[in-house]
Amino acid sequence: TATVFLPRVQILAAGSLGWTRPHGGTMEVSIAAERLLAFDSLLTTLSGAGPDSSEHPDPLDGNLSAKLTLQGALDSLEVAAGGSGTDVRWRGISLTSIDGAMTMTRHSAPRFDIQLRADTVTRGHVQFTGLAFRSSGLADSMRWEVQGNGGRFLSLEARGLLARRDTTRLDVEDLRLRMRNGLWRPAAPFSVTLSDSVWSFPGVSLETSDGSAQLRLDGTLPGRGPGELDVTVSGLDLRDVYALLQRDTSHVRGTLLMDLRVAGTAADPTIRGTGNLTGPVFGDFRAPLTRIALNYQRRRLDANLTLWRTGTSLMNVGATLPLDLSWSGDRTGPRQLPGQLAIRAQADSMNLAVVEAFTRNLRQVRGFLTADVAVQGTWDQPRLGGTVEVVEGTAVVPNLGVRYGPVNGHITMSGDSLVIDTLEIGGREGRLVATGYTRLENLTRPVLGLDFRAYDFVVMDVPDFLRIQADGNLRLRGPLFHATMTGQATMRNSVVYFADLVTKSIVNLEDPLFADLVDTASIRQRRLGAAFQSRFLDSLTISDFEFQAAEGVWLRSNEANIQLEGRVIVGKRRGLYNLTGEFNAVRGTYNLKLLAITRAFDVTRGRVRYVGDADLNADLDIEARHLLRPAEAQGASRDIEVTARIGGRLRAPTLALESNIRPPLSQSDLISLLILRSTRSQLASPGQSQQAAQVASLLLSTLTSEIESRLLDEGGPDLLEIRPGVSFGVAGQSTLSRLSAGWQLGNRWFVSLTTGFCQDFQQFDYRNFGASLDYRLGRHASLSVSAEPYQTCLAGATGVATKRYQFGSDLRWEREF
Repeated sequence: TATVFLPRVQILAAGSLGWTRPHGGTMEVSIAAERLLAFDSLLTTLSGAGPDSSEHPDPLDGNLSAKLTLQGALDSLEVAAGGSGTDVRWRGISLTSIDGAMTMTRHSAPRFDIQLRADTVTRGHVQFTGLAFRSSGLADSMRWEVQGNGGRFLSLEARGLLARRDTTRLDVEDLRLRMRNGLWRPAAPFSVTLSDSVWSFPGVSLETSDGSAQLRLDGTLPGRGPGELDVTVSGLDLRDVYALLQRDTSHVRGTLLMDLRVAGTAADPTIRGTGNLTGPVFGDFRAPLTRIALNYQRRRLDANLTLWRTGTSLMNVGATLPLDLSWSGDRTGPRQLPGQLAIRAQADSMNLAVVEAFTRNLRQVRGFLTADVAVQGTWDQPRLGGTVEVVEGTAVVPNLGVRYGPVNGHITMSGDSLVIDTLEIGGREGRLVATGYTRLENLTRPVLGLDFRAYDFVVMDVPDFLRIQADGNLRLRGPLFHATMTGQATMRNSVVYFADLVTKSIVNLEDPLFADLVDTASIRQRRLGAAFQSRFLDSLTISDFEFQAAEGVWLRSNEANIQLEGRVIVGKRRGLYNLTGEFNAVRGTYNLKLLAITRAFDVTRGRVRYVGDADLNADLDIEARHLLRPAEAQGASRDIEVTARIGGRLRAPTLALESNIRPPLSQSDLISLLILRSTRSQLASPGQSQQAAQVASLLLSTLTSEIESRLLDEGGPDLLEIRPGVSFGVAGQSTLSRLSAGWQLGNRWFVSLTTGFCQDFQQFDYRNFGASLDYRLGRHASLSVSAEPYQTCLAGATGVATKRYQFGSDLRWEREF
């Protein structure tokens, strides 16, 4: 054994050395190390990285085992080495597992055979799997093969010859680079000459298998020494570039055509070229044909960019920027350099229809844009000048279900700020007015100081999700990607669709006798599409934003249509939202779905209370009532009042039933009454007429529930109730059919019309109609006045018994303690 001590390094070697003849022998050295941290300083010293490199945040670490065998005499030594490692990390590179072997045999000249295999190699966001390398031959002429995969869309196979004499030459005999579904291959075998200062590419040409794209390199890439390289690209799909960089390709489109000449050195390059980018798409950003010309030298970039559409120049942007585009290994410091910059953008009455090419979130864009904008100064202290004007702009936002317009605005740029002189956005209803400024702390860090005032503005109208019409004030303050939103808004004539409380079943009745008819509910999750995701929204902070529900705010699902009033406070930090406050149920309906049957309940009171949970859950306390007449009734008025109490939480609601019958009915009898209008004991031997009545009741209840939902969703009344009557066939007994529709009028008034009729519609005229008027005196008090005809369907008769009007009024005041 031997132990060697160096500064901060300890090396332990163990092995054996044996001689079998005077000038020959065998020696084996085995090394096993669980921690490699001790070797980091040694490797740093050997690599010449400097004395402080050992403080790198990712020093050498991992597990290693290795074995070295030396055999033969000194003049004919044979060497065999092998080893493996796991969880190896060094200087930003991590390897899950690696193993390799090397042999050297010596006859007339040393001959090497090297094999390396790595399971997963990661550096930053770039990752390769299944990497394999093999090389064999003499020291100055070795054949090599390499293969590996980089994510789902990238794989590489290559083979060739590495020759080392005066210079190093890499011969590539075959190369297969698969990116997405396309295969890139060289047009012919090529060679790359490598030296300490430059790499030379004499006429290297790569092309896709279908000939649609080509990349050509000719010349010398500047390094520590000078070089001159011509790069020609044609038909290159941007998705292939992203696949090569192992980035997400799903939201990238575009085709690149480019001619580029790179000269100088890596520390001080010069770059000249032109290019066209056709149909570029980067996420939600889209652009028409883009042409660019650039010239970079002496650390200044002069560029001109022009947007074209159907042969017409839309916008021209010229820029002179102090930048460091060098790629030398010892480069430090920022890319943006001190010095004067100049940017000029001009557009004269540009048709705003071009905006559709920039984003998929806007359609049918109309109007005109005039801009003359100049930016001078430095990166840290830019000076702005010029104006931007939008005239009669309109646009449809499909993801929000709204059309905005006209849009008219004038923005002045002065000093370090963009000041909104006027900006008004009209809508189908109402308008939105913006004021304020955006200040540039530096050219790439805008700070917002914007105020928005909404006047009955329709923000969103997505069927089956959300309709918001609001008054209010909104303020945005802070950096663009970490802004804070405050303010208040009052919703009017709005509809919020929420996950159904139950899905054709009853939730949590806790009755084991009814286990065969009861199922557990699941809540459907409705979410906005990916089009609503953005870096701005993700980083936005919402602080004490007050949302108040005023007149005409409804909470709807397949089972419920409930009018709400109340107030909540909305907050958001990072990706977490929270709500505190509560909404009260003013009126509405709730359709209880039992298997395939629907029974309509009138909401009498309720509360949805948010307590600030991160999952936006809420406490539920809603009460609804249903009146039914049992199937065995023989003309007497024996209506049963069934009350549904919805409790629990919004994501896990519970439902319990009770009635006004004493002694109380069991849950299973109440379910039986709601489904078949008979208790379980009365179902033993029903007559044919009663069976027909039950079937008719089932079909009508399901049909009317679907009709109600459809009419409400398609802009019908705010509240709709259809109560079909059923004939029992017993002495001609039947129940009265009722229809009720209601509308919100202003902030405090609600009016509803009702009518009742028998099955044959005999004697149906204006006297069948009634009406009611509700007036909200305040949050806790209301006044109701109603007039309705007193009607019943007589046994054996063809119409109603009487149409005498009955009048009533209620003054209601309620508080909760």
